[in-house]
Amino acid sequence: MAQSSLAFTGRLVTAVAMLAAAAPALAESPAPEIVSPLVATPIAPPNPVLGADARRHLVYEIVLMDIGGSAIALKKIEVLDANGDAVLATLEGEALAKILRLTGAGKGTALPAGGSGVLFMDVTLAEDAIVPRALKHRFQVAVSKQPSSGNDCDPTPQPPQTQSFIGAPLDVGKPAVVIAPPLKGPRWVVAGGCCDTITYHRGATLPINGAIRVAERYAIDLVQLDDKNKIASGPIDKLSSYAFFGREIYSVANGAVVAMADDRPEQVPGKLPEGIPLASDGAGQLCRRRYRRRTLRLLCAHAAGQLARQAGRQGDNRPGARAARQFRQYRRAASPLPCHGWRFTALV
Repeated sequence: MAQSSLAFTGRLVTAVAMLAAAAPALAESPAPEIVSPLVATPIAPPNPVLGADARRHLVYEIVLMDIGGSAIALKKIEVLDANGDAVLATLEGEALAKILRLTGAGKGTALPAGGSGVLFMDVTLAEDAIVPRALKHRFQVAVSKQPSSGNDCDPTPQPPQTQSFIGAPLDVGKPAVVIAPPLKGPRWVVAGGCCDTITYHRGATLPINGAIRVAERYAIDLVQLDDKNKIASGPIDKLSSYAFFGREIYSVANGAVVAMADDRPEQVPGKLPEGIPLASDGAGQLCRRRYRRRTLRLLCAHAAGQLARQAGRQGDNRPGARAARQFRQYRRAASPLPCHGWRFTALV
């Protein structure tokens, strides 16, 4: 009798131990797998950068595709910290429509059957916030149902099927590189910059060699006003009408310039460049310089000045005086176009 009791007690303790060991596994079980016609594919990881608004920005793009035979309405998208599922951002309604560019001329938050689009994401965090190592996205969608086949010539529309699923984690890249300003003087104006609006730079998703590239993700236009606060004084198609034409362009980091291209023909303001090969798009100068044991490729597009006249870092590098000066870094590529934009924060 005593042996039977001990044996039963031993089995009971073992069972309790097994249940206790299984409890964490049950608590950490992954989200259920959902069969959905919506495919969401990020183009490239975001790189944290501190903007002029004292917020850290995670900027990236997601390609959306409806691979089913019915339309998909995007109801809500939540950006989550992959470690703990804390909600970092919520997009729905007009806020979601603002960052979604549908393929073609359509607008809104619905993908037609077989349709696609690009989400231009900008997740912002407080300056002192801990940047997550990876992000996840929770999609809430409504999938339209096709009418059932039958003899009814006017079938009753079926309500859409609501779905919610979490996509694969997206790693967060390295923080932005801090550089010095490439220009000197007063009345410089920054235009066409990142991030919460789909500008002509941010929205320049280029299909290069079968892949979507966002080489101008952080590109900006720098123009200098004259002493009358005008961009041009004279015919707008003449370079001499612009006060900043011919200004010197300075190196943005310590290190020797190891290569430079400065043989492009001058273009006519207000017109698209002519006679410029795709690899040199922007009619600018591409220079390489060694910086902290690695080579940075900096594209100064539409530039007509003396590029990289000084190898040392130039400008007033006052700590804390950050501004939204963004440039592009290109590594391991001869042309800037197949690369994704890399954010720089310049000191002014």
